[in-house]
Amino acid sequence: MKNEKISLLLSIAKRGGMQNEIKASSVELASELQVSQQTLSRWLIELANLGLISKTNSKIRLTPSGISLLTDFRSQLEYVFSESKKRLRLLGRVVSGMHEGRFYLSIEGYKKQLKKALKYGVFPGTLNIRLENATSIDGKRKLMQLPGIEIAGFKKNGRQLGGAKLFTGTIRAKGKQSTIAAIIPYKSHYGSELLEVVSEHHLRKILNLKNNDSVEVILQV
Repeated sequence: MKNEKISLLLSIAKRGGMQNEIKASSVELASELQVSQQTLSRWLIELANLGLISKTNSKIRLTPSGISLLTDFRSQLEYVFSESKKRLRLLGRVVSGMHEGRFYLSIEGYKKQLKKALKYGVFPGTLNIRLENATSIDGKRKLMQLPGIEIAGFKKNGRQLGGAKLFTGTIRAKGKQSTIAAIIPYKSHYGSELLEVVSEHHLRKILNLKNNDSVEVILQV
């Protein structure tokens, strides 16, 4: 996506085109972007063909794909201009897991290590978040490469249980937030698009979360 198309999406969004259909004057948009009306018309057609805007007569609105692209762009800018490059922002939606977290977090060897590392007892279960844009998925991949708080693997009843690493931070949803830690197992059935977080609280309960609810995770890396 070229910069001028991003600028056009931003111009539509600033006029309320993320929430509603708007009447956008081609004269005003062309003037703001310092291009001809012919060029602007071509850009609008291209954005519509890409599924980033819907256009009916003189009314325009960003599609979910267009909003997602701007959200991704915002995340990249926030990272670039952040005072601290050690904060990682991930966006996603709550999903159900395979209930493995509850099993592993009930094992004493993990419970003791987590409590020592986080200074609190962990609720016996993970909150599973499906990351919803490329920037967030790339962020999860970076976590897999970065050093974190180590949770050592160990043997139990002759079975080798794997290690993991933690990254502490906060989760935000519906105007509320809570302290959490992202847990990155060294071996996992999940791919880069799924993030597991733990907390001393039952996050679904205290944040009133249901499947498909949007959440924001800010981690210290």
